Amino acid sequence: MSEERWLPVVGYEGLYEVSDQGHVRSVERVDSYGRHRKTRVLKPNKNGSGHYQVRLYRNGRSESYSYVHRLVLEAFVGPCPEGMVGCHYDDVKEHNRLENLRWGTSSSNRFDAVRNGNDYNARKTHCKYGHEFTPENTRYCKNGGRACRQCSKWKVRQEHSRSNTQADVSKGTGPRTGSSGMLMTTVTDGEDE
Repeated sequence: MSEERWLPVVGYEGLYEVSDQGHVRSVERVDSYGRHRKTRVLKPNKNGSGHYQVRLYRNGRSESYSYVHRLVLEAFVGPCPEGMVGCHYDDVKEHNRLENLRWGTSSSNRFDAVRNGNDYNARKTHCKYGHEFTPENTRYCKNGGRACRQCSKWKVRQEHSRSNTQADVSKGTGPRTGSSGMLMTTVTDGEDE
C-alpha cells in the first residue's frame, strides 16, 4: 500500500490537511489564544444522509461542517465544476479514498446507484400492482425510470372510457344523473307496448 499523501484543506491552509485516504487532520500550530496545538486526526461524524463530515474552526470559531469527500476532491482534483456533485464510485458514503471519488452530475450519481444495486427502484421486480417487470412488460420512461406496460394500458383504457363518458353526457346520450347525483337507469321489462 502506498504512503498516505496529505494536502492543505482548500480555504483552511495552515490549519487543516486532508489525505488521499479520506482523513482530515489539524496542523500543529499556535492558536489565536496562544496555545500550542498538536497535529491530530479529526474524528468525522455521519450526517443524516450517511456522509462523513468534520467541523472546521478558524480563529477559535466554528466555521461549518464540511463533507470529507468534498475536501478530498477539492484538495486533490480541484474545485467543484458548476452543476456537479461529489460522487462515490462504489456508493459507500464512508469510503472517502481519492480513487473512489470524482466530480459528476446528479444523474451520473444515480446511475452509480443503479449499477451498484443500491437504487430502491432498480431493485424492484414487480410494479405496485404485482405485475412482474419482464422485458416484454417493461416500458422505459424519458426520466430513466420504468413503467409497467399492463398498468399503462389499463390507465389509457380508463382515460379513454372516462373521456367517452363525459362526451356522451354533454351530448345527452350518456348515463344520466338525478338531482342527488345518483346514476339514473331506465328499467324495462323487455316487452314492447
